Formats: sequence, C-alpha cells, structure tokens
Amino acid sequence: MIEGELTQKQALELIWEWTSARYLLRGSVKLIRTTTNIDLNVHPILTISSIGVEKLLKLALGLRAVKDSGSFPRKRTMQREFGHGSRGMFDKLLETLGPDLERDALDGTPVKTALDELSGDPLFAPLLDLLTDYGMSARFFHLDAIAEEPQDGYAPERRGGWRLPSERRRVDLACPKDLPRDIERGPMAHDFNMRFALNSNDWPTHDRSFRGDWHLGSEPDVKQPGILTISPSRAPALTLGGTLLGEVPDYSPRSVIGITHDAADITLIRGMFRSQSAPWHRRIDYGGQRPPVTEEVWDGFAVALGARLPLGGNTAVKEMVFRSRRLRDWARGLAPRFVEADRERTIGGTIELPADVVISTVWGKVALRWEAVGSLSGSGADMRCFPEIHIEFDEAPTIDETWALVITPLLQFFSLATGEGDYLECVRYRTDFDDEDEFGSPGQDSCGQGFWGGWFEWVTASWFARPNDKPDVWDFGHVLPAAATAPELEGVMGRWIDLQSRASEPLADYFATLMWASMTFEESFAHIVRALEVLHSVLEPGTRIPKGEFRAVRKKIKQALEEDPHRDLVLSRLKHADAYSLFDRLKALLSMVGQQLQSYAGDIDSFARNVRDARDRFTHASDLGAMGNEELQNAHTILDLVMRSVLLLQLGLTREETDDRVMKTETARSLLYPAHS
Repeated sequence: MIEGELTQKQALELIWEWTSARYLLRGSVKLIRTTTNIDLNVHPILTISSIGVEKLLKLALGLRAVKDSGSFPRKRTMQREFGHGSRGMFDKLLETLGPDLERDALDGTPVKTALDELSGDPLFAPLLDLLTDYGMSARFFHLDAIAEEPQDGYAPERRGGWRLPSERRRVDLACPKDLPRDIERGPMAHDFNMRFALNSNDWPTHDRSFRGDWHLGSEPDVKQPGILTISPSRAPALTLGGTLLGEVPDYSPRSVIGITHDAADITLIRGMFRSQSAPWHRRIDYGGQRPPVTEEVWDGFAVALGARLPLGGNTAVKEMVFRSRRLRDWARGLAPRFVEADRERTIGGTIELPADVVISTVWGKVALRWEAVGSLSGSGADMRCFPEIHIEFDEAPTIDETWALVITPLLQFFSLATGEGDYLECVRYRTDFDDEDEFGSPGQDSCGQGFWGGWFEWVTASWFARPNDKPDVWDFGHVLPAAATAPELEGVMGRWIDLQSRASEPLADYFATLMWASMTFEESFAHIVRALEVLHSVLEPGTRIPKGEFRAVRKKIKQALEEDPHRDLVLSRLKHADAYSLFDRLKALLSMVGQQLQSYAGDIDSFARNVRDARDRFTHASDLGAMGNEELQNAHTILDLVMRSVLLLQLGLTREETDDRVMKTETARSLLYPAHS
C-alpha cells in the first residue's frame, strides 16, 4: 500500500492536497457551466483549471514515484523536471504507466477507463496544450513584467484568445433527466431552458448606449461624463454633461476617446460638434460671464468599440472579421449540426461546428468559419451560432481602405449568391500591435463576442440602411449555393475579386438596386441599364470602328466643316462615335445568356431597341419609348436576370447552369408566373 510508504505527516498532507485538487477542478467545471460570457471570464477559468490539473498530475506522478522508488520526489526535482508544464507531466505519467499497460495490469481499473476516454476525446490534446501554455507563461506574464523580468512574445490579451481549431470545436448541452426539457428555436417556460439559435433574426444587437468619461484625443486631461448612443436610424451621437471645447466651438472633425463605466475603451471617429446648452437661471449671479455649458452634443462618422484609435480610419489593421445578413442565409448550407444524446443521467446533445473553409486570395488568407457564443448554467443553456469571414492580410491596409478592398466586394458577392440585397451586421478589426500600448478591452460586440486579443468593432450608421430585407432567403433560391460553392470557393472568390478590380463602377450601379429599398423604379431601371452598358465595355474593351479608319473619317468631317459655325459642336459629338452603342451592347449581352432567359426577351433586336428608348425617356426626357407599364416591369426583370447571368458566367459557370439558377430566383417569379387581371 502506498499509504504505508509515506510518513503519517505526508499522508495527512496528501489528503489536503488531493482535496484541494478535487475542489479546484470542480470549481473550474462549475465556472465554465455558469459563466454568462466565456470571453470575459477566460482568465479565472484558465487559472483555476491550470492549477487544478497541474496539482493533480504532480500528485499522480509523486505517488507513482513512491510506488517505484519508495519516496515522494523532492520539490527541486518537481520544479526542474516539470515546472508548470501539464503536457510534459501527462506524457511522463503515461511513460511510467507504460509497463503496467503493456501487461494489462490496469485492465478493469478506473485508471484504465479514464485513459481510454481521454485517448478518444479530440478536445483533450488541445486542451492540455492550452493549459500548459497558460500555466507556463500567460498566468505570470504581467507579474513577471512588474518584477522587471519580462517574458518574450505577446501578452496573453494579444494572443488572439485561446480558440480551438473549428474541426475540434464542440459545445455540449445537457440537463438532468428529472427536469422537463425541450429543444427549440425560442425561449421556453420550463425549469430548464435549452435554446440553440441558428441565424436568429432578432440578433445581433444594433441599438446600444455607453456611459463613461470622454476627452478629445489631443487633450486627455479635459474629461466630461457623457452617453454615447448608437442607433440604426441616425449617426452615432455623444451627449456630454459639460464641454470639451469651451465657449468657442470648433467645427473641425476630432477624435473623441472614452472609457465606459465597465472599463471598455471607445473612440468616436471624426466627431463633429453639433450644439451646446448653457441656460441662464434668474437666481444665479454669473458675474457678467456666460453661464457654464451644461450639455454638449457631438455627432460621429463611426465608432470603434473596444479600442482607442487616435488615427481613426487611418489605423492599419492586421486582421478583420466580416459578418452580414446574407452571409447568414448563404452559410446555412454549411451550418453546425446538433446531435441529440441520451446519457445515463442527462439528456441533451452536442453542437458540432463545421471545419473552416480556408482559401488564399490577393488580400491574404481568408477563412469562412462558424462561431458560437452563449452561456451554460445549472438552469439552462443558450447558444447562438453564426458564420463569419476572417481575413489575415498579407499587407496591412487601413480601416478606410478595407471598405473598398474587402467589405464592398463581400457584400456584393453575397447579394449575388442569395439573390437579395446584403447589409453589414458586424465588422471587427485587429491592429498590427506595433504600439505597445494597444491591449484588449473589456466589452462585447453586437454579436456578444468579447474584445480579447486586441480586437474591436467598427460601427457606422451607413451599415444600417436596410435593403429590401426578407427575414430569410432559403437555399433553393441561391444562385451560388454554399454546399456546392465551398469546395470551389478559392477559384470563385479569386475571379470575383478580379472582376471587382476591373468593374467596380458597374457593379456598384447594379447592386445599388438590390441593396437600397428607397430607389424608385425609374432610378433602378436606369441603374441596371447603365451597369450593363459599362460592364460590357469592361468585358469587351474594343471599338466598333478600327481606330485607323475612325481617324480618317474624323479628318474628312473636320475638313468638310472648316467654315461651318457648328463645327466644334459636331466634332465634340464624334469623340466616342467609334464605340459600341447601347443597342449593340445590349444585343451582345443578351446573346451571352441562356436560351430560357432569351425566350422571355423575345426578338433581341426589338428588346434592345425598346430598352434603349425607355432609358432615353427616363434620363433625357425623350419622347421615344412606347413600352407600357407591364412591358417595362418585365424588361426590368429580364435586365436584372441578364446582369446576374453575365456575372455568374464570369465566375466560371456555363450558360446552361446560369440559366437554370437565375430562373429559380424570387426575381424570376414574375416572368414564370405572371399575374393576370
């Protein structure tokens, strides 16, 4: 017996240490299950867990040494051989148990059962590595810095969190069998609530307000209390209980930096002074001076939640995360799985997040991945899963540059893929960390995820101009279904980014018709026609008349009009007379699309001529264009589907594939099922 090989004092100390390890691990499990935000509580969880596992392994190794050598290892031996490395201690324990395992001496024992369970758990190895990293460096990083013996590398806040690879990420939901249970998409009225929400439409949260103290980026010593309000209906507004400017307002854009009562950093980007309030009170003698300012209001272009950004949009970023409304619809084809499980004492299941789809682009490494946020407790579980696009840039752009470089192409891509206008729901950035003062901040983004590792959220009012939004766009209406597109995503996205670099203007014209609900029919018609005309000039950049021949014709006309008073006007009209006309370009584009779509246009020459005349009537007040309202509606729909077909052709689809896919969209319904009076 091991107890006989320890002194009485050692045996008593063993009981205390064993009990301590037991309660540390029990407390760790309880904290994980009851925490409302895993990101905010990651440090206490990892501290308790790493200490508990380290203590347990050292006791196990010590007792094995007692059995093998007759004595417990000395403190110096433990420190020199293991330190705080849980991974090394576990490997050493397996090594010492090797002979017993080889001769099956442990069969039927709790030790063998536990080892079998651990060997089959894909989470155990990365979890042990995580606890080792935290115990050996992260747990004492700042303490070592205070002692003026700093560690190498980034602080734990800058390490991007401790996120497990997506193929290993699982979330277990379970409740005792003696409680009523149900699994559904909404809240429940039982003693135990279990909610697994996928693409919930009442989330993320956009309306938010933050109380704190604020100062100008250039004057950190002058602070005022105030409330920052973010709402989809207007630009961010900051209301202060005093003045940052004094009695002389300054209308130049300024960065206003704040720290909330929860210690979160916030920056109002390009803040503009709006108004001051300094009311006079009859019973107060102001000594001939103006009364003090009691309220000052600022408007902002954007807000950085979770960071101090004195450079605003000129801040260089290393990584970014993109989340949008239509990305949620599109990625449903790759959604997490919920697998129900009926165990001995509990019932519930496991959420399995799918593996990341990682591709290389001109931006850098891009990953489509799923995240999960929520809480588990003794009284219930609430877990929300959402997809996002994560980009690691090869060359760090500024925040302002990412809008044209990344955000606009992605919004337009998912609008095309799903057939409905997209809009942003959340965008996060991570800086380059060259600034030693750049740390993570408390707080959460609109999806409930924390700002660990230097991440912050960028919010602008322009996001919230809701398009022709529909709660959900189901997979059968997608022209680029996620399940079929994901294996080819690198090629598809590469071609899309290339097209964006060559045809950003016509794409902006076209997708405006999908993304802005306030556009009138005439505006939408003109936008689509102009987009098709300019897109064709990008795809077919040549001229109808060879340049040499056209120069000769212009020379003859110029000579013939030598004395004519209208010479300059006529010659100016000839400047682009060698280019293809709108009529020519519409015919060429219609000839590219599938037969089914062409059949709805009818005679291509007549259709192109009628569209040209209608465009002239809308834009030039021309008396041409004899199409009635129903014909105009059909022409608008056909032009919309032609644009989608041409874009899909540029992404590598065949004519037959584009014809089949665009005719399944909601837009095509008015052609397939016309309403009859």
